[in-house]
Amino acid sequence: MDAHTSLYTTLCREETLYEAWKVVKGKNAAGGIDGVTLACFEDNLAKYIAELSEELRSGMWSPEPYLRVEIPKKKKEVRKLGLLSVKDKIVQCAIKTLVEPLFENLFVENSYAYRPNKGHTKAVRRVYGECMKKKNRWVLRLDIDNYFDSINHHLLAARLHTLIPDEEIVRLIMLSVQMGVVNKRLKWSDAVDGVPQGAILSPLLSNLYLHPFDKYVLTLCRSYVRYADDFCLLCESHEQAKGLLDQLSVYLQTRLGLKLNPPVIVDLRKGFEFLGITISKDGLNISQKKEADLRERIESLALTAKGLSPEGIRSWKGIRNYYAVLLLQHVLRGLDDCLYSRIKRVIEESHSEIANRAVLKRMVSEIDYLSNEYQLHKKRILQDYIEVYDLCKGIAKEQRAKEQNKRIIERRKAEYRKRGTAISDI
Repeated sequence: MDAHTSLYTTLCREETLYEAWKVVKGKNAAGGIDGVTLACFEDNLAKYIAELSEELRSGMWSPEPYLRVEIPKKKKEVRKLGLLSVKDKIVQCAIKTLVEPLFENLFVENSYAYRPNKGHTKAVRRVYGECMKKKNRWVLRLDIDNYFDSINHHLLAARLHTLIPDEEIVRLIMLSVQMGVVNKRLKWSDAVDGVPQGAILSPLLSNLYLHPFDKYVLTLCRSYVRYADDFCLLCESHEQAKGLLDQLSVYLQTRLGLKLNPPVIVDLRKGFEFLGITISKDGLNISQKKEADLRERIESLALTAKGLSPEGIRSWKGIRNYYAVLLLQHVLRGLDDCLYSRIKRVIEESHSEIANRAVLKRMVSEIDYLSNEYQLHKKRILQDYIEVYDLCKGIAKEQRAKEQNKRIIERRKAEYRKRGTAISDI
């Protein structure tokens, strides 16, 4: 971008919006309240991009309200998401691309969520690295109550004006934040506080809002890792952890208007959970509850003639991408054992619907296991599945033959009974 070109001018260009469209299309997410799908948008791509560019250039762009949807969570809770229209996704994505470098120049390296070249894996490994330092013996685990919905708009806007040298970009960001929400019956709710979960800009803005907190924490404790609103401070003593808790609670409440959920202070020898991983000086693991949850997800996987169902693929990829790079081999092997048993049961229950061995091979060949052992022995495992299939098919064939023979024998039996009766009558 030319030094004399404003961010807003760049945003209005069709080529900027087209690049953002490619990102949005790659996510393959649902559209919003206007009912325009990705496929529909693509069918009229040049027209829509040109219209969007003109709306921005003339100052007439106005986002649609977010469509409120509720995703079930555990314990009868729901996660409230705000779905954007395709056009609004493109604008937010383009703005994010333009301003993210400014944010990244500001952020501290202890923040790991929603950032380029960061992520949960590096966050967990960083926490484990801090655990292994001899001086650290205790952990203070904290997370913020209802964080995304509690962000103060005035504080957020002030921070944006300080960082972004283009008032129109800031105005559009805040317009996107403050736009209301409607449900499927078009009932409107104002956005008084917070940033909508599901919006493209929200993760970036959530990191910016907590940036002063990050800097404050680092004046008190260097062994600090934050992932979104979930964070750890590694301490030398229980007293230090208690003192930090008091200071951080006051800062969050008075400076940012945020409230902590009940804190956890734990001796590192006992271990603690962070981002779904149990961390201690002995290494990385998962809790019994988390393992049970994962096994339940594996037990619900469905196989079709084409392999794992689309939902099953997403679920298994989620498990693989999150846990396979962190956990010890014996833990991964246990989860693979669960998957192996599940696939064998599916074959036993559905063998009549599997046309032949070739179809079975196609069904299971694309499955990527978690552990090295299962990856190394995929051919042997495939042979196990084939043996189960052949056995079930053989039993089924034998059962059909047995039924057929039984009917033949019964007919003969009836025939000879009839003959015997006739002889007795004579």
